Amino acid sequence: MSREIWVDVRVTNPRNPKRAFTIRALVDDGSIDVALPATLLKRIGIRPEGVEIYEAWAGKRHRRSWGEARFEIQGKFGTTRVTFEPSSEIPTVGALALETLGFDIDMLNGGLRPVRRIGRGPRRRTQSRLVSATGRNPAGGPRSGARPKP
Repeated sequence: MSREIWVDVRVTNPRNPKRAFTIRALVDDGSIDVALPATLLKRIGIRPEGVEIYEAWAGKRHRRSWGEARFEIQGKFGTTRVTFEPSSEIPTVGALALETLGFDIDMLNGGLRPVRRIGRGPRRRTQSRLVSATGRNPAGGPRSGARPKP
């Protein structure tokens, strides 16, 4: 049996941080973006930047305007895409927004948990050539800085 996960989301206009609101939203791992009432977004000065066609879980397609907003959930913040929804729709936070903020869904405990960030190892450039940590040119050529024999 799955539980619904609800979170408090602080939404801020990234161009004017004094304009903000807080809303309770459903965590929706089946969606990508954050979906919030258009009236609230417009009230804090967030304007649509484009239009996308979204497909609902039942296969129904609908057009929605989207913009950029700054979000804060449980002390973590970042900017991501938000869709302008009718007031009758449930506010939701999608998977991409959660990942952007560094969260994963903990279905066992019914909440969010910090995600382990995984990145590539360090790389450095020497004389415009990529050099691996071993000092060898990954392309198989001579080490960076070595001169070819005439």
